[in-house]
Amino acid sequence: MDHLYLPVVKEKDTLISAISLMKKDQSPALIVTGKEGPVLFPSRAVFRSYGNFVELCGDLDRKLGQKVLDLTKSNIDEREIHGLTTQLTPIPKVGRQLEKNNLKFGLLPMNTKLRTALVITLFETYKAEIVGQNVICVCTGPDRHLVEGIPGLDGKGCNICAHSYECTLSI
Repeated sequence: MDHLYLPVVKEKDTLISAISLMKKDQSPALIVTGKEGPVLFPSRAVFRSYGNFVELCGDLDRKLGQKVLDLTKSNIDEREIHGLTTQLTPIPKVGRQLEKNNLKFGLLPMNTKLRTALVITLFETYKAEIVGQNVICVCTGPDRHLVEGIPGLDGKGCNICAHSYECTLSI
């Protein structure tokens, strides 16, 4: 069992505001909550969608993401969460729920002010599917130029139009 902290947005939030949240924490993914439940989108899907002029988080193509099990009503106490986040101690009831629902990720909302959540996964390999060492950037200009794999561009001017880049980690 493993975990990571990811930003959480709503369907009505703009993609550029989601990208700013991802950039702030160098997040490799984003959770979008809505009518159909939470969905995890890797940074590459978010940035490429923005580059293709998608405006709202709710307009992201669900096929690019993975459904996430909402664990808020699972009666998981603080000691279990602390054990998982500090010593990677598994939480058996979470594992059973993920397996029962055939899902890779579960969501425990943590800090609504910071808009972050604890995302739990059954296996480290699932986490490795979204956490990478590459960089993805998109410029804030009207043409939304996308650049992948070039570190050090965050906040710098776009090579094509001079608007600044927003960057985060990517697979």
